[in-house]
Amino acid sequence: MNTSAKKYAPLLLGLLMTACGTTTEITEGKPPTQGITAQVSGNNLTGDQGTVYGGGAVTITLTGPVETKTPVTWSVSQGAIVGQGISAVLPYSDINRQVLTGQPITVTAIVTTSSGAVPITVPLRVDDQAPQANGGVTATVPGRPAFFVGENAELPGTATFQISFTDGGVGLNPVKLSAYLRGLPVLGDVHAASELPEARGYTLRVDVISDRLGNRVDVPPGTVAGPFNVDFKAPVVTSSAPQGTKIQDSTVLTFTGTDPMRDDRTPGSGGVTLSSDKGGTSSGNTLTLTGAQLRAGGASSGPVTITVTATDAAGNATTFIQTVTLE
Repeated sequence: MNTSAKKYAPLLLGLLMTACGTTTEITEGKPPTQGITAQVSGNNLTGDQGTVYGGGAVTITLTGPVETKTPVTWSVSQGAIVGQGISAVLPYSDINRQVLTGQPITVTAIVTTSSGAVPITVPLRVDDQAPQANGGVTATVPGRPAFFVGENAELPGTATFQISFTDGGVGLNPVKLSAYLRGLPVLGDVHAASELPEARGYTLRVDVISDRLGNRVDVPPGTVAGPFNVDFKAPVVTSSAPQGTKIQDSTVLTFTGTDPMRDDRTPGSGGVTLSSDKGGTSSGNTLTLTGAQLRAGGASSGPVTITVTATDAAGNATTFIQTVTLE
């Protein structure tokens, strides 16, 4: 072979390889994706944390220069995945509903090509978990801790309702409470006791509890609180003595609290308790106060003003002012 042939041999070899269709360059240790990409489909919402999928099966499909029958091995960093060729599904299963919600996950597809194994990774956020019940419905009354609306709860007009469900994922859909009175619908979207007629025997119902991706609470719709009662009227206080009565140490004043009937003609919440700024002895719905107790409490002979407070089981309160002359 002459010198000219040796000089041009590499060039001829390069031309020959190009003519034979060699197109893929393999980078040692880092196989290229060769243009293969992944598309994700399913229910999704986009917010502050990016796109979140869930509320149903999530499908990942490889696209680009990859054939349907290309061998692909699928895996997921947690939970379960079912792979079928170039497509895989994160099923809406019990195990995935328990573990996928929360931190980001990664789906990996190892594609077997003639040039070697090509890894395709897909980061995802998934919310498959339904809202969690903290226990029925709570009511909030100013000045009191929130409490569950249990059976025979007595609520004043200042009570507001809160559904006690929380969601660790994308957040709840608005939960609409419907009020029923002894089985009959009264109000389709109730937020406070003041929106209801004063009556006894209410229940609260809900049609569905779900998050914004459609994950639903696995319980049938129905009653979530009650039966409970609404009482708007404060007790009425009466005294055994008229205003300005002259009393002595041995005189016994008796104050009595009664709870008016509700608008539906059922008894009020009852449970009336009485107290006074001058002390006395409380028993049931009565309070007794003697002239001697007034004097022991610091009252002097002459006009004395007594303030009596009566509170019913719903928390409605009234005050009664009694003036007497202590002899």
